[in-house]
Amino acid sequence: IGNAIGNALEVMEAVEAMRGNGPPDLVELSLELGSRMLAVAQPDRTPESAKEQLFQLLNDGSALKKFRQMVQFQGANPEIVDKFEMLPTASAEYTVTSPRAGFITRISADDIGHAAMLLSHETMDAKVDPAVGIVLEHKVGDRIQAGETLCSIYYNSDTHLEEASETVEDAFRISATAPEAPTLIYEVIQ
Repeated sequence: IGNAIGNALEVMEAVEAMRGNGPPDLVELSLELGSRMLAVAQPDRTPESAKEQLFQLLNDGSALKKFRQMVQFQGANPEIVDKFEMLPTASAEYTVTSPRAGFITRISADDIGHAAMLLSHETMDAKVDPAVGIVLEHKVGDRIQAGETLCSIYYNSDTHLEEASETVEDAFRISATAPEAPTLIYEVIQ
């Protein structure tokens, strides 16, 4: 869900979603989850009416305003919402490109997560680096050309860069035929 993997990158993506520029799957799932939680908290509400309200709050700027307040109440500087340069930033970027043309039929979340973890740690017992991560440029179902960017890796140390980039490349499955459209929500358990 979404395109960003890594602490600071995910915060930026979430803020962009609250500005109306988020990945559609992230926005849709967030609205769906939020509407279900609101309907549970207010049993007289339907998930559909709750989703309409949340959509309105997202689009009128109320969600972003509330997020700023939450950041401030937790003792952080709310200006961070408007000034991403205040967030930790990786010192280098590496681009992973597609080895061939075709359709992306699978992206292994486990492999992408493992690669992000490798980038974040000099050693396995080291503290997590909040600046590093991966930003996916494509989703399952996208048509891609050879040499086109699959994702960007943001890092501060190249200690595990080669292993991380190979893991990321292996995470993508590219086929000559288009896959079925992925389902965002398979089932709602109530």
